[in-house]
Parts: sequence; structure tokens; C-alpha cells
Amino acid sequence: MPIDLFSLSFFVVAGICLLIGLGHLFLAKAGRKKYYWSAAYFSTGAMIFFSFLIFSDLLMQWPHFYGLHIPISFLPGYFYYAYFRNWLNPHARERHEFYLAPFLVVTIVMVPFLFSGAEAKRTAIQAFYVYHQISWREGLLLLGLAYNIVFPMLILWTMLHAYTQIKGAGRSLLILVLMCAGISIVSLVLIILAHLFTSVAFIKISAGGLLIAACLGYIFMQRSAHTTAYLQEIETVRYAKTRLAGLKIDELEQKLSDLMQNEKLFTDFELTLNTVAQRLSLKPHQLSEYLNLHAKQTFRDFINVYRVKEAERLLADPENENILQVAYQAGFGSKSSFNLIFRKLTGKTPSEYAQLMRTNTESPN
Repeated sequence: MPIDLFSLSFFVVAGICLLIGLGHLFLAKAGRKKYYWSAAYFSTGAMIFFSFLIFSDLLMQWPHFYGLHIPISFLPGYFYYAYFRNWLNPHARERHEFYLAPFLVVTIVMVPFLFSGAEAKRTAIQAFYVYHQISWREGLLLLGLAYNIVFPMLILWTMLHAYTQIKGAGRSLLILVLMCAGISIVSLVLIILAHLFTSVAFIKISAGGLLIAACLGYIFMQRSAHTTAYLQEIETVRYAKTRLAGLKIDELEQKLSDLMQNEKLFTDFELTLNTVAQRLSLKPHQLSEYLNLHAKQTFRDFINVYRVKEAERLLADPENENILQVAYQAGFGSKSSFNLIFRKLTGKTPSEYAQLMRTNTESPN
């Protein structure tokens, strides 16, 4: 049976989602945000591919795919929301993994059906798509679709709250997010109604709406210049009422530099934010705010920069051949963390860096 252009468009978009997810996974900068975005597009692509199987009537020929979309339906909204929250406040250490609990529970429940034979799945497909009988599986799918509605609503609330904080800045981004979230909510509601009343027209309209929402989300991610300016404005407002306003920032910067460069506090692998704050006569949250606002770093990242610089100095000395000893002297608590952080900041392992320094020293001028 020939595949019509409408059905084929879903196959193409599913492939594009896969490519976007892979591209972001391998090309984007390290951080949780890139994993959230990749997972969001992988799960979106999987759902769009399943729509392609339905509209092209290929589901009966490839019944093994049936059922996989049910646990996956719990994922896209969460990953888009996690990406958005991390984008809005990259310094926060928020954890949202508990939102994955429904996905894990449904996956466990679906395991027997997922490993059932092709005939059992064909029977289930006919029961719903031919005889319009809603089973517990479709009930879980409807629950997953309804669950996804929560996340665009959370994104809308968060964006509107930030918009009111910065007094109208970033209007174009707000409109883009409103359109994306609004279309997603309407499309998800239509999909739920389509399954309840077995309306093919509703399914096509809602699927098209989700395609548009995915495209708008991609446009949002690509508007780096606008998003950077927007984030800077939010960050300025976030710290506008900080207690740092009563402190002399230049003096604080100099004191912190002295503690790091002269006293080398960073060489203590048990060094904490509280310890450094006490030495500066600050409260921990004040030091954290200073680093986030002025150094654009978390406390841990700030300390690791000094530790890596110290390690580079030690590794440049041919007498320091013991990598583990260098790690301890620079303030790292283990060789594994030393290797990981050193490579992240320099692009080389400690051993590679030491070898490079020795080669440069031995080479004739």
C-alpha cells in the first residue's frame, strides 16, 4: 500500500528529531542541559515515528513496535521542562528525576506485553484501531498524554513569573514560549479526545500541532543571542536584592584572590563553601551569590580552576612523576576526580600534559 505525503512527513520529522538529538548530544557543550535536550528530541521522535506507523497502516506489518510508545509517552514533557529549568537557572542544583517515576512504573507494568509475540500485539492493535475497544494499555497511554500537559503549564508559569520580574524584557521569547506551550497543551488535549472518541481527524490535527510545537522549541533553542540577553537580565534581577549590595566587591575579590593564590586554600580537598565564607567574614549564601554573579561559576567549579592550575604547575616539573601525589598536592581527593576535571578543563589527561611538558623541555631551541 503506497504511503501518502501526510504520513511520510511524520517519518521525515521523526528522522530530523533523531538527528537533532544526536547532534546536540555529541556537539553541544558538556552539562545536564544537552542531555535533557537530546532525550527530549529522542522521545519526541519516537512518538512521531509511532504516529507514522499508524497513519501509514504499517503498524500491523511491524507489530513489535506496538506498546513501546506507551512508557515513552511519559517522557517528552519532563525532558523539555528539565531543559527549560536548567536553561533559566544554569547555576541551580535542582533535581527533577522524581518526575520519571511514572515512566519507570509503567515500563515495569508493560514488560510482559512488550515481550509478547507478534500475534498478541496484532490482536491488541485490531481491538483498539479497528473495533475501538479501550484496554488498560490505552488507559496508560491516555494517562501519559495527560501527564505531559503538566509540564508546558509549569513552563508557562515559570516564564510568566520571570517576565514579570524583569518588567517586560524578552517579549519575543515569551511569545515564542507561549505559542510552543499553548500549542502543546491544545494538541495533547486533542489527542486524548481522539483516543476517547476514536477520531482520526483529531489525531491528525493534534499530531500536526505537536510537530509545530517541536519546531518552535528548536527555534527557541537556536536563538542564542536573544536567550543570552534574557538570562543576563534575569540574573541581574535575581541578585538585585542581594546582601552583596552593602559589600565592597573589589575588596572581596582581592581577599578571595589572596586566599587562593597566597594561602592556597584550594589544596585542602575537604575545603567547603562555609570555610571560605568564614575566612572572608561572609555568610555562605553571600559567597555563593558573588561567585554566581561575578565569576559566573559555582563554588566547586571556581575551586577546581585553581586546583587544575596548581596541578599544571606541578606537572611541569620533571621531578613530579607520581600523578596521584600531584593530585593530592593540588587538592583533589582522588585520582579519578583529578583525571576527570583536569581533562575537562585542559582537554588532556594529567599524564598527557606531563609528557607534553617533558617533550617541550627536552626539545632543542
